[in-house]
Amino acid sequence: MSKEFTLDDIFGDTLNSSLEKESNHIEIEEIKEASKLVKVHTDGIEIIDEDLMNEIKRKNLSASMVSSIFECPADWMMNSFLLGKMDYEEPVHFVRGNIFHKTMEEFFKLPKEERNPKALSQLAMKVIKKDYEAYLTDRETMAWVKQALKGYLEGGFDYKNVDIAEIDTGKGVSPGIEILVKGKLGNTERDVVGFVDRIDRLEDGTLQIVDYKSGKRIYPFDPNKPLGDNNNFGYWRQQLAYSMLLEKDGYKIGGAKLEFPIAKGEVIVDVNNQKMRKQVEADFERADSMLTKCIEESFFPFNGHMFCKWCGMLSPNYTPSRFGKLNVSWEDVSQYVELLG
Repeated sequence: MSKEFTLDDIFGDTLNSSLEKESNHIEIEEIKEASKLVKVHTDGIEIIDEDLMNEIKRKNLSASMVSSIFECPADWMMNSFLLGKMDYEEPVHFVRGNIFHKTMEEFFKLPKEERNPKALSQLAMKVIKKDYEAYLTDRETMAWVKQALKGYLEGGFDYKNVDIAEIDTGKGVSPGIEILVKGKLGNTERDVVGFVDRIDRLEDGTLQIVDYKSGKRIYPFDPNKPLGDNNNFGYWRQQLAYSMLLEKDGYKIGGAKLEFPIAKGEVIVDVNNQKMRKQVEADFERADSMLTKCIEESFFPFNGHMFCKWCGMLSPNYTPSRFGKLNVSWEDVSQYVELLG
């Protein structure tokens, strides 16, 4: 068990400091009327802009995309292609997760003998100062990072003995950290793409795929029970997809897992479960077909899934999600979206 860290041990006096305000620099942008890109119907969203449609046609598949399009095609489309055009502030839990991921990326670039609590805390501060300076005075975010670092140090993840694999990326050999994987799964027309957080080399020479999850709770998947919201296949689907893509490149995969620093635990994925591997192929083929159908019809239907944010905003047929709403203004939305009359 690692010793107890105080906030000052990890972050010095950063929480008590304030940033100097940047020099007043006002940038005046010319406001132009944006063309409508989509049209709302009670049962879904129609694509009415050719450039947007071409952008959608170029979209690859990913594990997160499969989960999202299954939940609601319209919600997935709006989040993937229109939300970024609006004045939208990313939720703070995404920022915090990114800080942790980038810190771990730098941590595992270190030789094994240099991986220790002090190095981890120093790298976290380096990441925050470089990419997230505005959050240095956000006490809640800094406290969350402290909790995540402590959770990882105390979670039994054996970081000192991890051997990082060497992976041929097609542009040379690189350490197995934030590795792009790409290829077809099953009979998909589109490529499946993803970034693997970490690839370890195990003692027997096989590889282990590792992904970090920064949520408060662990939702284990039981392959012997029916798939559904109460037995979510998402974690396994992602890790199995990455395993199968790496196998296509000639690597032998000996294991896969997800590490939860906040929840202080892990989920082990059975990479040899043939039934679940077939399920992965079937899921990507289904998502591929769904996207093709939506493109052919220029229409993405609402599903009203409990996590959907756009259904309850745009259609009277659905109620707003009880899991929060999007922090966007109607003025911003109406620039790109032809709303119901």
